[in-house]
Amino acid sequence: SAVARVCRRLDGMPLAIELAAARTRVLSAGQIADRLEESFRMLRSTVRSSLPRQQTLRATMDWSFGLLYEEEKNLFARLSVFTDGFTLAAAEEVCGADGIDRDEVADILFRLAEKSLLVVDRREEGEQTRFRLLETVREYASERLQENGEARLLGSRHAAYFLRLAERAAPELFGPDQATWLGTLEAEHDNLRSALGWALGEGGEAGLRLANALGEFWYMHGHLEEGRRWLDRGLASTGSHSPLLRARALEKVGWIAIFQNDDEATTLLEESLRLFKELGDEQASALALAGLGWALLYLAGDESRLLTLRAEAEVLRKGSLDRWTLSHLLTFLALAALVEEDHDHAVALSEESMALSRELGDTLGLAICTHTLGMAAAGQGDYERASALFEENLRVLWEQGDRVNVGHCLLGLGGVAISQGHPERATLLWGAAESLREATGSTLTPLVRSHYAYEARLADARSRMGEAAFLEAWDRARALTPRQAVEYALEREDRDPRTYAARALPAGLSEREAEVLALAARGLTSAQIGEKLFISPRTVNRHLDSVYKKVGVNSRAAAARFASEHGIA
Repeated sequence: SAVARVCRRLDGMPLAIELAAARTRVLSAGQIADRLEESFRMLRSTVRSSLPRQQTLRATMDWSFGLLYEEEKNLFARLSVFTDGFTLAAAEEVCGADGIDRDEVADILFRLAEKSLLVVDRREEGEQTRFRLLETVREYASERLQENGEARLLGSRHAAYFLRLAERAAPELFGPDQATWLGTLEAEHDNLRSALGWALGEGGEAGLRLANALGEFWYMHGHLEEGRRWLDRGLASTGSHSPLLRARALEKVGWIAIFQNDDEATTLLEESLRLFKELGDEQASALALAGLGWALLYLAGDESRLLTLRAEAEVLRKGSLDRWTLSHLLTFLALAALVEEDHDHAVALSEESMALSRELGDTLGLAICTHTLGMAAAGQGDYERASALFEENLRVLWEQGDRVNVGHCLLGLGGVAISQGHPERATLLWGAAESLREATGSTLTPLVRSHYAYEARLADARSRMGEAAFLEAWDRARALTPRQAVEYALEREDRDPRTYAARALPAGLSEREAEVLALAARGLTSAQIGEKLFISPRTVNRHLDSVYKKVGVNSRAAAARFASEHGIA
């Protein structure tokens, strides 16, 4: 009867019941029921305007919080500074001071988890465990943080920690551990957003430093519009920035602008190059020159300026550039040769750059070179080699999570397909590539349109298939998830593309919900699922909540059984 009293008093709300149940280790069901009644009497006397459901949860939270030891209360409040989860290392760095010893943080975290105030996301062997507060609990903890006067201090520590993390990650995005670091930044994206908002709001250089450090991540993972907004905001922020910091930011935002088909890219990169030259930084100048060259090529810019840059690049490549800078300068020269249809020279330059990238473990540099080689092979009519190169690149880029360049691979394979007489396959690949462009905020640049002969080839496919069949294939392509599109691209024409169309799913699940469920059934955490599907852990959890409601379960284990029984894998 005492248990029934507790459940009735909590209106059957799962979170409230879980918080109460966590206390059965030290209190009887009758004691819990009596104490809850006292919390509700206090709440009714102070908060009369809230909805009954809100009052229930609030009273349970007040009661549960009141039973915590002082150090647990302090850490619980401080953890609210994190958005969408955190690691033990982050909690120790940000929260472990002023009354809480760093060495005690782990123990307190697990005590909070035992009391159902904290969720522990288990990860695979060798990966860091992540913790998170449910959003309702986080809001309550944030109120406690405001009340104890530590909100500003913790906001500053949080921003400083994630600035260090991003600046440590930035150089690694071009090395052999690229995929690991991209995954780390994606898992922490919401925290990085919070840190950016805080740092830019405070003024000074920390905000622009953080935006600079995230520039390549935003590009590789297809967050172009968001990255552009943060960088623009940083550049426009009040206060003086050092010329070096400003030059770097202009280079990052200029690079993103290229793939947004924005002519401002050339202006931004010209200014970046000018500043680097004034600073006497030869390495940075060479990189900015390469970026500007890419902009002029992709956006069909001033040809005379392009010729000048190519001449400068030829001089620089014979100088004392480091291997990484030289490899990227060579990618510009290779692309310029490709545009001129000097395929042999483009191949030679790409292979020279590729050798350097391989020595450095620069996966992005290797991807750029491989794609240029694929385009050169297609231009020479060697479609089998072109297809093999695009497919090789697609596998690597998909694993890296580089959505912008995955789209370029789909375009290249579509071009090969139409050249080999497969208009339906080409249409499916091009339609999937368009969906990816929309998801990433990128657009077809003049170079891509002209070099792929995109409009002419699209019209050719439409003519060969007939209007109705073309539109039907295009719609099917647009319905494919990114993973389905990549699987189809890598299987060539051996599998009927109709099998990739939307399938009938049990319980009214959507394709995305089925994808999330399949990965959860394999034991992946929300962060890991997000990394694979290019969505945030918060979005993963929203999909899982929807799955639970449709399927009629309340746990991952039960959902996994449902997936197994219905062949969702």
